[in-house]
Amino acid sequence: MDFRIIRDKITIRMVNRELHQKELEDKVYREFLDLAAVFYLISDPNNPGSFATPVTKEMAREWIVEEDELYEIAMYNMDNTMEICIKNILISMVEMLQSDACKSDMECIIEDMQELADAEERKEQMFVIADISRMNGAVALLRGDLLQKYADMLEKDLVIIPSSVHELICIRDSKNFDYDALKRVVSEVNREMVKADEVLSNNIYRYSRTEKCLEIIA
Repeated sequence: MDFRIIRDKITIRMVNRELHQKELEDKVYREFLDLAAVFYLISDPNNPGSFATPVTKEMAREWIVEEDELYEIAMYNMDNTMEICIKNILISMVEMLQSDACKSDMECIIEDMQELADAEERKEQMFVIADISRMNGAVALLRGDLLQKYADMLEKDLVIIPSSVHELICIRDSKNFDYDALKRVVSEVNREMVKADEVLSNNIYRYSRTEKCLEIIA
């Protein structure tokens, strides 16, 4: 397989490194905090449901390509094909209801939630970070430029909750946060509500506006 032909189909998916330790043994990936940025070859970058296969070490050897080069290529591809969006969490829920539910049955609920969302948006407290297909949003953790832009807009550090491999929850940092309590909630939600193969992490992250870096805070 000629790498020059398929290089524009290389992408990244984020997984928990410890939970996927066995699966990662023969794969090419970059360590990132407690996660692994795993390289994938996707059949159609513009189709969220298209076939994808992880890049193995053997594949990389055949292509004569190193991890650093794969990372550069994947990030370039995602910058050009993946649309990351940040939305008020209630607005995000309204959109999900509008797409998944019968409007006649849910109209009153949707209208009430929309009113709440409009009010909450003015407070700018809690947001969902996801890609437009809601399939691979956790890759936004690698987008320091995006996180910095948003932190600058809010003039605050960002607390980031790993909701799943598909999306993240972002909160303006506050001195009132009990990070350990928040971590316990995340662990419980992961255990009870998130599919095992979609769990991203039980840890809580913070993006520092001044240091311009992401770290585990609990």
